[in-house]
Amino acid sequence: MTVEDVGFEANSIEIGATLIEREEVRFTPAGIEVFDAVFHHRSRLVEAGKIRTLEYDFEALSYGDTASRLNALAVGAKIRIKGFLATKSMKSRRLTVHITEFK
Repeated sequence: MTVEDVGFEANSIEIGATLIEREEVRFTPAGIEVFDAVFHHRSRLVEAGKIRTLEYDFEALSYGDTASRLNALAVGAKIRIKGFLATKSMKSRRLTVHITEFK
């Protein structure tokens, strides 16, 4: 299923990052595996004609088969993440990267 299939506005992210911190493997009440971690990103890009260095940490999570594969990664692993931005839970307003695929 794609964004076009469901008719919503686009919300996607693709970013390279290093796994720096992770929670213990856990499961939802429905038995779905969860990956919950912190990643570090560092890059240089051009903004308004000037080189800008970006460096920051961000929270990310994933569910199901993708979470299972992510939970097998060691801290320090460098990956390319694809996913979307959303709140971590219905009770939170803080944005988190929800990982749908990686390599």
